[in-house]
Amino acid sequence: MQITNSRLFSFTISLLLFTNPTSSDPQTNLVTAACVSNNAIDPFIFSSNLNSVFAELRSLLNSSHFAMAQRIHTIEMVYAIAQCRHYLSTSDCLSCFSTATSELQTRCLNNIGAHAVYDGCFLRYENVGFFDQYTQQYTQPWRIGLCGNRTEDGGGFTETAREVLSDLCMVTPRIDGFSAAVRRETVGGRDVYGVAQCLVTVGQNGCDQCLKGAYGNIEKCPPSADGRAVDGGCFLRYSDTAFFNDDQMTNLAPFLKRGASSTKKAEIGGSVGAAAFILLIIILFAMLRRCKRTDNTQNRDRRGTLNWKQRFDIIIGMARGLAYMHEEFHVCIIHRDIKSSNILLDDDFQPRIADFGLARLLPNNWSHLSTRVAGTLGYTAPEYAIHGQLSKKADTYSFGVVVLEIVSGRRSTDIKIEPVTQYLLEWAWRLYEEDSLMELMDKSLDLNECRTDEVKKVIEIGLMCTQAPASRPTMSQVVVLLLSQGNPGLNVIRPAFIGAPDRIHNRALKDTSTSTRSSMSNATMSITQVSGR
Repeated sequence: MQITNSRLFSFTISLLLFTNPTSSDPQTNLVTAACVSNNAIDPFIFSSNLNSVFAELRSLLNSSHFAMAQRIHTIEMVYAIAQCRHYLSTSDCLSCFSTATSELQTRCLNNIGAHAVYDGCFLRYENVGFFDQYTQQYTQPWRIGLCGNRTEDGGGFTETAREVLSDLCMVTPRIDGFSAAVRRETVGGRDVYGVAQCLVTVGQNGCDQCLKGAYGNIEKCPPSADGRAVDGGCFLRYSDTAFFNDDQMTNLAPFLKRGASSTKKAEIGGSVGAAAFILLIIILFAMLRRCKRTDNTQNRDRRGTLNWKQRFDIIIGMARGLAYMHEEFHVCIIHRDIKSSNILLDDDFQPRIADFGLARLLPNNWSHLSTRVAGTLGYTAPEYAIHGQLSKKADTYSFGVVVLEIVSGRRSTDIKIEPVTQYLLEWAWRLYEEDSLMELMDKSLDLNECRTDEVKKVIEIGLMCTQAPASRPTMSQVVVLLLSQGNPGLNVIRPAFIGAPDRIHNRALKDTSTSTRSSMSNATMSITQVSGR
């Protein structure tokens, strides 16, 4: 039989449509949307900043399914995040984003914050930082579950749907990108499709907690044929109808085998909370006791195993923990002794900030405290060591030094090596000025596993954190910079006074971390133990 060109074209298009359930489908079914009730002080400036942020998000979504942007050096600040489901094409992702921006600009004109959740994408903006929030604390309808009207009876559908949702909630926080999709067949021969996704900025613990809440709001939906649940940082959906391709599914088996009988580790770094300082310490040690114990033999066997991805994840985890302590807890907590040996690693190499023996609380609306100097030489901010002025920027400085240690694989001070490199921070600034930053990278790292631009960006962020206090970023800004795609165009300026720690101040600094760290030595490993330094 002879087929004309027009029939052949029609046949080809039909074949593509029937074999690809997500082709040209931006999945713009609106799940929920809401506006923050307060209005902008200057609507014109806010609208201009918002449009600029939306344009930046769109540009980033051309190459990634996740994007964030901000305008903070202005009286009308804007923080924004957009994320598409991983199985959407780039064009469908952009189409869903366009639908979301149009919806919010119409619905929430001049409101200082808003969010919209679609089957295919998520968009949120606020005038305050929220990037690592996994649950929304405002009054808008965030934590919700929506069940479909159609019922799928019999054939084990209810049991299979709940099993799919439970497995997704267990596995997704342990998958890179915090996104998983699965299809599972019921005993009656029907298919159940499910997806779980978290914002990459909420971290593993935030994703886990968010999905637990979402599961509680969707587990009663079956035998409804479909259901959805959302919260501030996650999305959960199931259906008896395909909404992604088979080749976009996630193999959950390796994660389920490993995690079925394992004890859940405690999340400490970004979850420290208490009504008072004493309660904070009690919670810290109670949570540390829950960590899976690792004996000294295991520690020795695992030395030197940190690859670049693990080091990068540790840096992000530290930044998230400090951002929570500084900006999200109801009172600012300043650690005062951030250093490598106080960053502990669990069995999954997730970082935990430990040893709060020197921590101080910074009252609201206070810029700094004047206090006796305490900390560890080599990590203490110059303005604190010299003048005793303590602010959260002191932790930022210490974080910057630890970042350089993690990248280089060496201590901040090592008098056993050649003089020009004895003091890590001084050497790093010299390499930056000579445009030779890659010389700082640990020689044991595999260059094939590292992206040069990412390594340089991390080093530059570390250096930014050691600038003069007024030029240092906040820890929430550090999180944004670390997670941003490409080169964010960092403005790094060497401070006027950078020298070896013993030349900064000759006062003996108090270091009380030894006894506390000794009491926790069996609980977990520190960065220095794993690195073998």
